Amino acid sequence: MKIAFERAAIVMIRRNMLPWIVVVLACSQASAEAVKLTTAPFVEKVYQNSEISGTLVVGLSQVAGSLTEELRISAEVPKGWSNLCLSVTTVDGLYEARNEYVLPEGWSGGEVIFDYPTAHSEKLLSTGADKIGTLVQRGPCQGQNTDFALSGWRVSEASKGALKLYVNAFQADEVLAYVGDSPEVSCTPLTEGSRAAFDMVCDLILAEDTQSPVEIELIRIRSGRVEAASPISLEW
Repeated sequence: MKIAFERAAIVMIRRNMLPWIVVVLACSQASAEAVKLTTAPFVEKVYQNSEISGTLVVGLSQVAGSLTEELRISAEVPKGWSNLCLSVTTVDGLYEARNEYVLPEGWSGGEVIFDYPTAHSEKLLSTGADKIGTLVQRGPCQGQNTDFALSGWRVSEASKGALKLYVNAFQADEVLAYVGDSPEVSCTPLTEGSRAAFDMVCDLILAEDTQSPVEIELIRIRSGRVEAASPISLEW
């Protein structure tokens, strides 16, 4: 009965959703475009003590079928964008970077490669791909724009239709993700090591016939109580 009540409450929440956060997935061009770093100097921080993330979504990225040996960060950026913010955060909160980039004039959409002059490449390359959240936001880093593009951390070849959403659950007992009208996905709690920046991963699959845009909802359950939905939208 308790589970049925929770699911009924979730249905009610989904019917009264907040305005969509837009996440955009574009089709790749034959070759990736390099985007120019506009933040000067390049901003990255390495902490002695973990920094706790204050955001729900810490990363949204493709699943790599194979990884590049070099540090390569990419994104599928839609037509119409002119500038964006790239955030890179390790799960333990000991590394964080936020930098702004400008797209080529008249950008027509496709894959971009980020200029990333880090002084800590060895640290980042030795960190597991599932322990780094990359998030690409439209507009400046200090803005509140909630339009996102799908990123790629060292992706040599992507697993078709597979996405990872890195979530800070803020001590919720459970996080559920809904992709369009598909059945719910229970996000997986991370249990090893420090998890100051994010503590759950949602493994999502887009069906081949999925039409753009597709809505994704995140719902947290804490002590048996269903919290307000946090909806996002994936568009390409």
